[in-house]
Amino acid sequence: MSFDLTPDTHITLRPSGVSSFMACPKKWAATTLMGYRGWGSFQTARGTGVHAGAEQIWTESMSKNKKIINVSQAQDAAVESVIHTFETEDIRLDKTDFSHTIDNVKDSAAEGAKIYCSMAEEIEIPKFVEHRMELDMGDNIWVKGTADYIGHDGIVEDIKTSSKKTSPNQHAAQLGVYAKLAKLTGIENASLTDARIQNVAYLKNSVNGHLLPFKLNETLSSYLINTLKERTILARQNPLEIDLLFPANPSSFLCNPKYCAYWDDCEAHG
Repeated sequence: MSFDLTPDTHITLRPSGVSSFMACPKKWAATTLMGYRGWGSFQTARGTGVHAGAEQIWTESMSKNKKIINVSQAQDAAVESVIHTFETEDIRLDKTDFSHTIDNVKDSAAEGAKIYCSMAEEIEIPKFVEHRMELDMGDNIWVKGTADYIGHDGIVEDIKTSSKKTSPNQHAAQLGVYAKLAKLTGIENASLTDARIQNVAYLKNSVNGHLLPFKLNETLSSYLINTLKERTILARQNPLEIDLLFPANPSSFLCNPKYCAYWDDCEAHG
């Protein structure tokens, strides 16, 4: 596949892509720089639904200046979001798993939204919800991202759905970049030291909610963003060096045709 990395090409770096870069630089480059398009799954469509349910709660609460948790409304928002996602995005369900149906995605998202409603009882009304941020880094390279939740205390929080209780360390780099972006785009009290995961965990026999605070590594966040920008500029100067700048990692759990749009063309399998 040919791709355009000329200086007039607008390139967007996203905090949500940091984990992908750390797991496999080539997978990140394929979708960010090389024009390959990824796709969603049962889990990502379900997660989008849970996010929509949370957004409904906090948007309503912020508009009324008091906490309003309506389970039915949150679940409706979750289901509507799943329907919209299937209509507008490339969602690929696992055909070998008979439980992977659109109706089951909707039911699972609704159940997750219900659990999030219980979690919301312990969460303060945010200052921002689904807050879009962008930063011009020069050289026609931008960092853009949407923070799920930013509290009045400046702490950035991220909603994560998972098949087990998640580990905050898995998301520290991503949250660190969100926090840095918040600080640089005018949220003066944005915390660069603290963050929290709002986790809806789909276990085998139950769905549980967890609030997981943790510490950020500001040095790592700055290093990752600067590294992505510098390697992107180098790839522009010499696109033939992209394999050296962004090597494939065949040992990554993402190195799988189910997850990687670059799989068929990847040198790691040649």
